[in-house]
Amino acid sequence: MTIFRLRNTKMIFHNELQPGSFCQLEEMVVEDCDELLAIFSSTMVGVFNYLQEHVDRQGQGIRSFQNLRKLRVSRCESLKNLFPASIAKHLQQLEDLSIRSCGVEEIVSEGEGVGEQPVRFEFPKVSSLLVENLKKLKCFYKGQHTIVWPMLKELSTDCSALLMIVGLEDVRIQETKGKGEAVLLVEEVPKVFPKLQQLELRDISDVDQFPPDLFHHVKVFKVEGGYHGGSFSIFSFLRRSYNLESLEIFSFNFEDVIVYKEDIGTLSPIKNLKLDSSINLKHIWRKDSEFGHIIYNLQTLRVWFCDDFLNIGASSVSFRNLTTLEVSYCKMMINVVTPSVVENLVQLTAMRVSHCIEMTEIVANEGDYHQTIVVSKLKCLLLSNLQSLTSFCSGSYTFNFPCLENVVVAMCPKLKIFSEGVLSTPQLQRVIKQETYYQNEYWTGDLNTTIQQLCTKKGGSNGLPNLTISDTFSNLIEIWKRNPQKFLELQNLIKMEFYKCSSLKYIFTLSMLLSLDHLGTIKVKECSIMEQVIREDEEEATTHEFTFPKLSCISHVPT
Repeated sequence: MTIFRLRNTKMIFHNELQPGSFCQLEEMVVEDCDELLAIFSSTMVGVFNYLQEHVDRQGQGIRSFQNLRKLRVSRCESLKNLFPASIAKHLQQLEDLSIRSCGVEEIVSEGEGVGEQPVRFEFPKVSSLLVENLKKLKCFYKGQHTIVWPMLKELSTDCSALLMIVGLEDVRIQETKGKGEAVLLVEEVPKVFPKLQQLELRDISDVDQFPPDLFHHVKVFKVEGGYHGGSFSIFSFLRRSYNLESLEIFSFNFEDVIVYKEDIGTLSPIKNLKLDSSINLKHIWRKDSEFGHIIYNLQTLRVWFCDDFLNIGASSVSFRNLTTLEVSYCKMMINVVTPSVVENLVQLTAMRVSHCIEMTEIVANEGDYHQTIVVSKLKCLLLSNLQSLTSFCSGSYTFNFPCLENVVVAMCPKLKIFSEGVLSTPQLQRVIKQETYYQNEYWTGDLNTTIQQLCTKKGGSNGLPNLTISDTFSNLIEIWKRNPQKFLELQNLIKMEFYKCSSLKYIFTLSMLLSLDHLGTIKVKECSIMEQVIREDEEEATTHEFTFPKLSCISHVPT
């Protein structure tokens, strides 16, 4: 059930809703209902309370909404709570719960017939919970209560809401003298998230207010700082997360981060690090930074939209376990690594660099460097949208890439040569040049000459184009149907793929076949109305014979 943009609706369910209604409902989504006051009416609450007190002897109990698995509510400004306690206690099948950008003051309301005894809320199957941008939220539930999330694996929220979601065994809410602010005092710490693996926190504040063993099982930690640094230390969280594997930092100001040196001994190394849209970050990390302790086991490093970022670090920082390096939209970067750093990347298999407008080379030219630089395991190199890039390295260094198999270049208008020095790429047999709608393959025997040919656009018969047409680019289908000769030189085409072309009934006409001497592969996948590969002219009675000298593969995958 999806309820969307009913701007003036104040109630969803009729007051006369009968017991057992919507017992088969599994998914419910409510969005952009500005005037909605409640999802469940007061009459429904009375029905549920009555049934709770009069469970039949067969143990069937409350049936309405018993199969609800997914509940998502967003942008309902007048909504004050999500559901009453009488319903919240019986959502035994609920797996996915999401509430964001609403006027909610409490997640669960007391409703009618709820006594003063402590209430226990258990959500036995909820594995994903999102509580986001609830600016008016005061509590999870006003009365005395405990909450159990035994199967929760993914949690996305902010620090203030997290305090309410935890719902500890013995909680007292007191009034701060003179301020009237609610304070949560923790006296006993249950294992409320025994299986929590991914935690995303926004508007991060001091994590010391949380129990020390709350995050032991977290493997993925995503933190959004809102460009606030202040006194918050990431290390306060990291030293509590013994199983942490991935760390993602978004909108963080590294200038104001306070680093506590006493934390070094308890920090666990991580495998994956992503830095996104952060400021005052120039290197990974400063020469004397404690972060060097947690990244020595790093396998994946991604840096996106970090305007102040210069390069991944000095030679003293080791990245010997790094397998994937990705840098995008870092407008101050002029290179990625130094020669000594690239030599330490002994496990690196993939490097992707894109949209860095000031980058002139990937490996910095640092003058005399007489050693052969061996990048022993690099298989894939992608260089995309680098407007200032002139070469992989301008220094006269000797590079050896024994495993390099794929080089992809896209929108690098100033790229003229790969490297000025001696270059060895024994496994490389092609360089792919990506255009907006298609790609060409080039190879002239060595990487430097191929790059020169690729960038001067003098590929001739050595340019080996591939063509992919799909509904993603609907204009291409129209061009192909009207006049495919406008699209590219068909005589050089070696591979064609047609994917989800919902309006294409055929691929070729008879006249087009005369130009396909180099075509080796045709793939057709999920083209629902495709009837023919070659369209026959109904008025043409002559029998034709055509030869495809290099065609070796025709593949069809039905819808």
